[in-house]
Amino acid sequence: MSVQLIQQGIAAIQVGNIQQGDQLLRTGLSSADVPGNIRAIGYMWLAETNPHLEFKIQCYQAATNADPTNMDIKNRLNALIASQLPPIPKAPQPPIPMPQPPMQPPSNLPQTGSLPGTGPLSFPQNVPQMWEFGIRGGPNGIGTAFLIVRDGLLATNRFMVGNVTNVTLIARDGRELEATVVRSYPQYDLAFLRTKLSVPYLRDWTPSNQVAADTILVADDYTEQTIKARCSSTNRRIAAG
Repeated sequence: MSVQLIQQGIAAIQVGNIQQGDQLLRTGLSSADVPGNIRAIGYMWLAETNPHLEFKIQCYQAATNADPTNMDIKNRLNALIASQLPPIPKAPQPPIPMPQPPMQPPSNLPQTGSLPGTGPLSFPQNVPQMWEFGIRGGPNGIGTAFLIVRDGLLATNRFMVGNVTNVTLIARDGRELEATVVRSYPQYDLAFLRTKLSVPYLRDWTPSNQVAADTILVADDYTEQTIKARCSSTNRRIAAG
């Protein structure tokens, strides 16, 4: 019955009955017995019932939680998150138009398409991943900060921020956002930054709490350049705490 309500809600939205579709989708999604892939599609259509960006992001985050393997949902959520950043600086040449992938719902649900009054349900596919950012405004030139918590906490070297309390972060596509230095540890050359940005998922980091000697390390900065190095052995121990 819950799946049928979701189907009816999508059908109502497709013919322009946004309010009725919203009610049917919410009722169907409130049931715990809806399969994850269908629940995710329901949340994606629910996002089309409200024009507010925060509501759409919440719906897509719920869709990601319901079906974490659906990369189409993650691409759409990345596009919504990226839209919160300032406009991309003008380039000498216009950017190449990005393809718009169609949404592929389960075969037993109505197909997606343009919704009356809400615009097409599609986003660019190759949205820049929000994992590494350049740092500008510190005392020692430009460096890189790495996102370590989904709701906007980044790590960098204490050297890069010095004694300042605010810095500017630069995304890979050139857009900028402000960050606040919330904690620093000069003895470890470590600092943490906080922004209002949030992302649906992070990179996979090594589960080991200690890097073995001679391990090959790869440094990836915000310009997408990589540097390879080898971890040297040390007898120095960092005190607990």
